[in-house]
Amino acid sequence: MNQLLESLILQFIRDGDEKQSEQISRQVMQKHPVIYLCKCSEILDEMAEINSEYIRILRLTLQVAGLLIRTEEAKLAVIQCTQVLKRIINRILSQPQISEELNQLLTDIHIKLMDVFDELIINHISDFFESGRVPEIVILKIIQQIFESQSKEYFRQFSYEILQKILSSLSLVKTDQCRLDYCQLLQSIYKTLNHFEENQVQINQEQVQNVSWLIFDQIIKDWMQTTTQVQVLSLVGFMSQFISRERLERSLERLTSVYLSVLKQKSNQLRPLFEGFNKFLERLYHLDRIGYEGIIKSIMVSLYEFYKNPIFSPNYPFDPNALKYKNDLLTLLQTVSKFNIDNCLDLFIGRINSKDSIERVSCLWICNFILSRNFKQISEPYKRQLVLQLLNLQFEQDCEVRYAICEIILQIYYKLKDEELPINQTYLDVKALLFYLFNQVSIHDKELEEYGKQRAAPFETTLELLKSRAQKILTTLSQDNYFYDLLWPMGLEIINNQKFSPGLSHIFKCYTQILQKLNIITNNSPVGQHVIVVRMLLLIQIPYFFPNLGFEAVSFLPHLIKTFDLKVPSSFHQNVETLKQYLINKKHLDEFYEEKVQQIWKVCLSLFIQNKELSQIEEDFQVQLSMYLNSQALRLPIMKMQATLMSFLTNQETIKYNLDKLFSICHQEYTNQALNLNVPIQEPDFNLRLCVAECFGYIGERHTQLVLDKVKSILNCEVIQKKNTGSFKESVLSIFQKSGSDEYLASFRATLLIAYGCLAKQVSLEILEKNILPNVMPFIGHEQLFNSLQISLESISKAIERSIENTDEAAASSFLLSYQKYRDQVLNHCQKNINRGNIFRNLNTINLQYRLAPIEYNKVKQLLSQHLDQKYDLSIEQVNITFQNCFLLFLGTIKLEEDSQTISVWQSLLYLIKSIKDNDQLIEILQKSIQRVKLKMEQNHKNYFKVILTLLSILYRNTNAKRSVVLILEKVMLSLGVYLDIYQKTDEEFNSQLIKSLREKLHHNELTILMQELQNLINEPIVESLHGFVSLIQCIYQSDYADLNKVLFLLQSISQQGTGSSSEELINSNLIKAMELLAQNNLSDSLKILLDNQSEFPMGMFPKLFLNCVSQKKTFMVQSFKFLTDVLNNPEGIITGDIGNYLVNASLFIGQLFIDENKILSEMLPKSMASILGTFLLRFMTCHDPKLSGSSQSVQTAIWAFQNLLTICNIEGISQHVFKKLLIEEEVEDGVQEIVMIYCKGASFQDQQKLFNFIEGFTKKEQASYRLGAIVVINQFIRSYKKEYAQQNVYENLLKTLLESAEDDSDNVRAQVAFGLGGLSYYLKADETIEKDLLQEIIECLINLLDDQQEICVRSAMISLQNLIDSTTDFVVYIPQLIFTTTSNFEKTMTKIRISAFSLFSKLCNTCFVEEIMNEQIMSYLRQALVSVMLHLLDESVQVRQVCKLALEPIGNLLKTPILKQLSNNEMESDLEMSHLEENEKIIMIMSINLEQEHLNIYIKTLIEFCKSPEHNIKGAALFSLIILLAFREVGDYRPQIEQLCKDNSKAKLITKQLVMKAAYYL
Repeated sequence: MNQLLESLILQFIRDGDEKQSEQISRQVMQKHPVIYLCKCSEILDEMAEINSEYIRILRLTLQVAGLLIRTEEAKLAVIQCTQVLKRIINRILSQPQISEELNQLLTDIHIKLMDVFDELIINHISDFFESGRVPEIVILKIIQQIFESQSKEYFRQFSYEILQKILSSLSLVKTDQCRLDYCQLLQSIYKTLNHFEENQVQINQEQVQNVSWLIFDQIIKDWMQTTTQVQVLSLVGFMSQFISRERLERSLERLTSVYLSVLKQKSNQLRPLFEGFNKFLERLYHLDRIGYEGIIKSIMVSLYEFYKNPIFSPNYPFDPNALKYKNDLLTLLQTVSKFNIDNCLDLFIGRINSKDSIERVSCLWICNFILSRNFKQISEPYKRQLVLQLLNLQFEQDCEVRYAICEIILQIYYKLKDEELPINQTYLDVKALLFYLFNQVSIHDKELEEYGKQRAAPFETTLELLKSRAQKILTTLSQDNYFYDLLWPMGLEIINNQKFSPGLSHIFKCYTQILQKLNIITNNSPVGQHVIVVRMLLLIQIPYFFPNLGFEAVSFLPHLIKTFDLKVPSSFHQNVETLKQYLINKKHLDEFYEEKVQQIWKVCLSLFIQNKELSQIEEDFQVQLSMYLNSQALRLPIMKMQATLMSFLTNQETIKYNLDKLFSICHQEYTNQALNLNVPIQEPDFNLRLCVAECFGYIGERHTQLVLDKVKSILNCEVIQKKNTGSFKESVLSIFQKSGSDEYLASFRATLLIAYGCLAKQVSLEILEKNILPNVMPFIGHEQLFNSLQISLESISKAIERSIENTDEAAASSFLLSYQKYRDQVLNHCQKNINRGNIFRNLNTINLQYRLAPIEYNKVKQLLSQHLDQKYDLSIEQVNITFQNCFLLFLGTIKLEEDSQTISVWQSLLYLIKSIKDNDQLIEILQKSIQRVKLKMEQNHKNYFKVILTLLSILYRNTNAKRSVVLILEKVMLSLGVYLDIYQKTDEEFNSQLIKSLREKLHHNELTILMQELQNLINEPIVESLHGFVSLIQCIYQSDYADLNKVLFLLQSISQQGTGSSSEELINSNLIKAMELLAQNNLSDSLKILLDNQSEFPMGMFPKLFLNCVSQKKTFMVQSFKFLTDVLNNPEGIITGDIGNYLVNASLFIGQLFIDENKILSEMLPKSMASILGTFLLRFMTCHDPKLSGSSQSVQTAIWAFQNLLTICNIEGISQHVFKKLLIEEEVEDGVQEIVMIYCKGASFQDQQKLFNFIEGFTKKEQASYRLGAIVVINQFIRSYKKEYAQQNVYENLLKTLLESAEDDSDNVRAQVAFGLGGLSYYLKADETIEKDLLQEIIECLINLLDDQQEICVRSAMISLQNLIDSTTDFVVYIPQLIFTTTSNFEKTMTKIRISAFSLFSKLCNTCFVEEIMNEQIMSYLRQALVSVMLHLLDESVQVRQVCKLALEPIGNLLKTPILKQLSNNEMESDLEMSHLEENEKIIMIMSINLEQEHLNIYIKTLIEFCKSPEHNIKGAALFSLIILLAFREVGDYRPQIEQLCKDNSKAKLITKQLVMKAAYYL
């Protein structure tokens, strides 16, 4: 037996791959690790070549070595293994080159074996390291890795032994490589010894020190000048821990000089030195000698060069090697700093200002490191020196330098907080550092756009990263009470950053948090409260650049006001909230926003109006102004804020000075250009001009007369006579004095005219009359001032209207008399500029009681021509004004004759009608005017029909000008020579007469144009008129010149346009009337057209309306139902297009007819229920036929319609689960049968008979889906047994119908036939009988179907036979044939076939047992089947396993084997170890052990046959069973054959090998 096990393990080791070794053999390996190790050793010993296979076996050896336990048997195996390892090592030593992987594997194997047999392996390794002889490198590597991976106490003696051997061979080591290997080994040993000391594991200190000194002395003398100098020095550092003080001091001077000379090399190759050097320094530090200070200074200077490295920055790209190097250097630095921290820090502070950027950055990060580790140990002067050096770098542009300074600021904050020293008592200039931090927080967006992504090479630092980090640091500071005294209010001195940086937004967030937390505010504010408020309000304007900053400034302002205890009205807070909402919603910052800012500004100014602070505010504002005016986006709102401030001042000279300055801001550049003859003159920016004018208006609110005088003096050029105030240069005088100066003066006058308009808003009627109108009138009509004049006139007109409304009647009348001259001048100006669109905004502001004088026709004609050609865009408001003032002239005084016009009369008329259709007043004007015009018909009727339809759209809606529209229509129709009776009472009558009149005069082809134009008009937004167009279409339909398709299309368009509108009810009312007419004349054709539309679920409004109309009359309803059900049941005879789309729509239409229950339905349904239900059942089946489905929603629409039917008929019991089945093609048959079952429970026999009669006819249909649906319904009838079926011979007719379809060419139909015949069992269980011949025919049919080519048919036949066996059917004569046929299906590939076959076999066995049917033939089949059942317990299908498990009990009953019943019921009792087996594997094992002895040969023979199975699960199960038989039963002559089968298993699949190895566990 062991031979087979060894053979299997050997075979498995040789043939298996590494993955299989791990997955399959774990349990066997755990039970037999010794055999595994021996076999691995044998294979390794036999292999001549070291290759990948050799490596694989070594890996397996390593795995087995980890499973060994300390036993004598294992010890022998390990001895054998070590002998093999010796040969392996010797073989390797003969190789010219050794792979790293091989070396590592050998080392790991030794380490694993050492866990169990430590002394054995240590001795084994020691044998390779002979005293006085240099071992091979591979041995050194193994010893080194053993030391690196272990720290067990028994290494103490081994360490000393190895050190002695090393000492004995040290003088023989001559090559650099060998010396390097010795160094690495010694370093590993001393690391282990260090580990012992640190963990207080006692070692023989004296022995180790003695041998260490001898080694130390020798390598110092002989190896120091070689290329291994760095490694030797590193080793010396580790060894120094085990050298006595006296001996070490003797060599200290020499060692130090060597260390310093090596450090001066500044090479990257010195990295291995640092760890050992650090150990050396630690040893030196513990010696505690004062005289070492000079040595340490020299070491620090020598080490400095290594720290000029970018790796100390956290923003340096990640590199694992660089990280280790960095950590080594920092560890070394920390050790050196223990000697004198101030000297160490001073070394790096002194180099912070280095011109080398890398050196500068590295020194900053080193200083940060020293602060973090040694802050308390650093003396005060050196801390202050560091801060001063940082402040010297405040203008440094390098991102990485700035980033490092921010981190040092944060580090200082943490350390100061730890010392709990009040911030105002600190010895460091933290305020200056905070100012620096603020600057980093406030990096400008424009700078970010330009340089934000640029890296400060070699670092990954960018401006974006710097700003983000600075913001986080500031947030950290602001959340700590420790920093409140510094941040508030000292920081407010710097919040007005002239860059307008969005970083201020973050500062405000932090300050807001501070103000919310502070209860007591310190009084040491560096600036006045009023100045802080002013600066904050200036910042509120910054949303023009940075919305986030503006939002934070707005949010901060209320806290600031509250902190200063300033009393403000509630409107202040309301305006603040309004601004916040504006900014949150990211609205465009329009005039409304600006107005709210001005209101807040006024409130804040009013707080200080009684104080001297107002003048201080003005001074501070002037200081800030220069910064803000440099920004094009901010200068305008800031200028307005300045003007508001001026309005609060009382010093007139200051006000005049600022008025001149504002005007100069606008015109200074223009003046300079005018003086320079070589530079083209460019007008000032219009927005700037408008802003200056508004500023004059703001100042004029409180200083009206002063501003009016200033404007008048500038306008009349008197300003130049005054002393130069700095606003104008003296050279301006020359501009005004030279001839032709008007063109230069126009620019100034334009600004001043707008200023007059702004001032007009602030003054009374009296001032308007005396000071504004007389100064504006001389400039009305100047072409160069046109745009500015327009703005000014509009403002003045609005001011006049407002003032008149608020003035008593007498004063208003007096003003209007003097206003007459101004009004006439404005009217003349408008008349001259009629072709300029923006002139019209003045026509409705001058005064509504005045009208324009008659205008030349050519001007009007030009204007209207521009309208019609769409070359000049005017709004509807402007068009209305045009009509009010010039339409009577256009159509009333001039005849529109075709020959004299360049544009079509009908085109003009159409445009006019469309423009005024919502203005009843203008319609009446048009009607009165058009009566005097002779309209002449053109050849092209297109525009003519457009005019008629547009007029009708006005007529249909509820308008006061209805009569006027009718009169216009009369005039239009007369142009065709048709008289229209305008006294019709309703729209329907009017439409009828209109269509009739048109038919009499026009040809059919011409009238089709009307239909097309009607479609175009319906698509326009004329919802209020759609109901009238329905009536018009109805008249067209009745006139017999429009085809049905076009009519339905138009009606459907109207329905879509009207859905959801206020006129929907009226439109639908008219649509219903039209639909009744269609249904009466063309119901079927209309339905067919609607069915042809693309299906839409849920249904559109138009077909819904049509069907609702149909459902109101019985004739319509009956005809519709007949047509729609005919479409569903016989589509090929009705439809020629896309059948699927028709069927979907037909389902929808039927469902819609079911929605509203009425008397007609109540009468129809009882008589037609069978056909309607049958139609739906068939539709559910055809929905899954690609040729008949139509769309993805076909099933949903059918279900929806069917649910409506169920609601009307009160049929209950059909759950949502049924409908879900209908949606799935694989389950639709079940869903249909459940519906039939529920229906049959409540329906009478007669109703069921009708349904059967209806369905039966579809078993012969051409389409397979109809035949399948009919068979499915019939199947359910068979299952829904009732007494009446037997009495009326219905049952036999149903069965005969199925038998007729048993040879159908559709696989699904045959399968359903087989399935349906099994329903006979329900009938027989009810103690009913059936003709013997028919029964025999059914059974034979099912048996024949077992041989069908399609597995789905075979499975259905098996299921039906199972059902029949359960009934009282006499199957005795068919039992042998059935058993044989069933067992032949056990190995079919289709899972469901196997499930059914095993289930049927189980029931056949049970029948044999109950009926006591037993003969030798059956028993022979049974024993063969038992093996198959047993093996299929490991079938890949879970269901097959379950069925096979259930089959064990009936088989056990026949074979009289009780244990099978116990296994079937999970009653397993065994003393065997089976934890590594799954449940069914345990069953197979117990079954195999308990097979009948007298028939064991039969079972073995059958199992051997199954070893040829292509199914790997089954083949594996057979081998598993055979190996179990070998282990527990006497198999006689079959042993060699079974063993050979197991040995031939090398090419089997993984699952098979798993089972073989699981069974091999028992060998």
